Amino acid sequence: MPISVSKKISILGSGSWGNTLACHFSKDFDVLLWDYKPERVEMMSKSRTFNKPQEGIYPENINFTADLRVALEFSDFIFSVIPLKGINQLAENISKINNLKIPEPTKSSHLDLNPKNPFKFSKKVIINCSKGIDLASLKTPSEIFTEKLKNCHISTLSGPNLAIEVLAGEPMISSIASSELTVAEGLQEIFSCTRFRLYPSSDIVGVEFCSAIKNVIAIAAGASDGLGFRASTKASLITRALNEMRELIKLKGGLEETLYSAAGLGDLIATCSSELSRNYRVGYFLAQNYSLDEIYKKINATAEGVNTAFALKKLAQTENLRIPICLEVADMLSGSKNPAEVVNSLMSRKIK
Repeated sequence: MPISVSKKISILGSGSWGNTLACHFSKDFDVLLWDYKPERVEMMSKSRTFNKPQEGIYPENINFTADLRVALEFSDFIFSVIPLKGINQLAENISKINNLKIPEPTKSSHLDLNPKNPFKFSKKVIINCSKGIDLASLKTPSEIFTEKLKNCHISTLSGPNLAIEVLAGEPMISSIASSELTVAEGLQEIFSCTRFRLYPSSDIVGVEFCSAIKNVIAIAAGASDGLGFRASTKASLITRALNEMRELIKLKGGLEETLYSAAGLGDLIATCSSELSRNYRVGYFLAQNYSLDEIYKKINATAEGVNTAFALKKLAQTENLRIPICLEVADMLSGSKNPAEVVNSLMSRKIK
């Protein structure tokens, strides 16, 4: 007999990606969108409009709350879509909420899973949608959640998914990863649709390190375009970036095959190739002689690749990693080198 699951989801974070996922999933699910600021929630409830990643109107089956407990009790599936810097506090706040109720599906609010792909909902599912490495702890989002939330299934969603293109309903794929493969397979069954296909993985560490490093490489790609270089240079950059991703995956015990997944090569190509990418724009504007402060004002959004570059430099020094592109990007972001000097440094390194 098919397994019934609640046709509801909660999304924590009302930024660009949170709004995008809320609108995307609202086609098939009732959505509760959480923001920690009550005044922002009140504004969203009244206007029912958003301006990130572009101006739009929230569908009728999206509702809002500033109460974290309410958001967590609304559904078994909790999408965390907040900046990396806030994940430690969010995980801590979730851990302090005791005796969470698990919603019982009703006949009018459920969907059926394929009985050949069963998934037991014994715990809440936290689906991380943030990318990066915490500068202080050098941990990924799922590592932070796993450490603090022992009573939840932890997973992560990552792929070549630019927000505006998801909103437009363009066809694409993404990786859904969990250390428990049956969890990833269950989430694939639940959340895949004709325009957004998910592919499961048990390599959650590999997926998250790929998604973190690709943001740093995207900064380099943007700088390359900003300096006027063309396709051959960018292809060369992406090719060498795969080696750096491999180094990190190997260090963390991940699988090399993850390099060629939606979260690896797929996300790397998309982020390095599109002006919609925040990290790409950071690099592009650096090459146009803007300061980081000026760039943040221009893009009006978080670019996780900046702090991730510094975290990777710290990790490389600790573990003796050979990730020259990431290290040069960190130097460019710190102001110790300009983009042209970074190119010269990379191209004049010893061959071996």
